[in-house]
Amino acid sequence: EVGRANTDLRKQFNATKEVILSAGVIGTPQVLMNSGIGESTELRAVGIEPIIQLRDVGKNFSDHPIVLVQWLVNPNGAVTIDDIIQNSTIHDQYLQQWKRNQTGPFTTTATSFGIWGRIPDNSTIFDTYPDPSSGRNSPHFELLPMNGGFAAFTEGQHSISMINFVVSPTSRKPPTPTYSH
Repeated sequence: EVGRANTDLRKQFNATKEVILSAGVIGTPQVLMNSGIGESTELRAVGIEPIIQLRDVGKNFSDHPIVLVQWLVNPNGAVTIDDIIQNSTIHDQYLQQWKRNQTGPFTTTATSFGIWGRIPDNSTIFDTYPDPSSGRNSPHFELLPMNGGFAAFTEGQHSISMINFVVSPTSRKPPTPTYSH
């Protein structure tokens, strides 16, 4: 049953096989909990009648912090993404090239590969904190080198960037249901 607000006309849908709920990392647990699927005690505490007891709904939520590092470079005639963004003539030239034969800079993204890594198993940090990853073959961080930048520089300047993700953070905060029916 869906509707934009409590006062709107409601529409009901019936599934014959399965329902795939995809409302994002925050929205999916919220929809499930507001529908009565989750930890019964938590649901009752906010006035939601539990339908299915599933303790893990909304647990182990973690964010993936990102740090962007950017450097000005002198490309010595090479074209960076900055050229395409800053110069409409160059942009149009490469767009036409792509339309003609699907070649050139528009065939790829600003970053073509990623680097996944782990902190060494013998690092002293694990004396203080447990390993937050899902196993010895799972990464702790991801690095994405990028041909160009995110910040707007003066036209004609060029940059390279490195996007750094923490993919196995130690902090976890479970969302809680906040709306009652």
